[in-house]
Amino acid sequence: MPKIIRQSPEPTDEAYLSRLVDEYVKAKEFSDAAVKRTEEMKKELSNIVDIDGYTDHIGHKWIEVASGVQLKRERRVSINLDHSAAQDWAQANDLWEEISIPVRMLDEDALATVAVERPELQVEIQGLYKEKETWAFKVIEPKK
Repeated sequence: MPKIIRQSPEPTDEAYLSRLVDEYVKAKEFSDAAVKRTEEMKKELSNIVDIDGYTDHIGHKWIEVASGVQLKRERRVSINLDHSAAQDWAQANDLWEEISIPVRMLDEDALATVAVERPELQVEIQGLYKEKETWAFKVIEPKK
């Protein structure tokens, strides 16, 4: 089978660029509307499962649709230490020194002060800062 080589128009071709931008804007609008509608349906279906579904032995909520599709509200539990309560408990039980550790951190304000007070170090200190470049793509439509 022969290989078809498709040549793209030059990016500076104004007609091509206009068509591409128009198509992008319409596709983005469609995509945004689809995402919004999907979230609305998800919220509504979740409410239905919460109200009409049954709870299994793990705590998940289920409902089965006539088509055989099952909807599940999955129960997820996480356990986190209440650091404030733990600290209060440890101090009340005279255990704070035994179970706590000192944390040393760089003070960026102090580093900036050093850079100002010791100009001979400014170049080296500036080298400690790394620039990160990111790009965002936006279409700015003319105001109507």
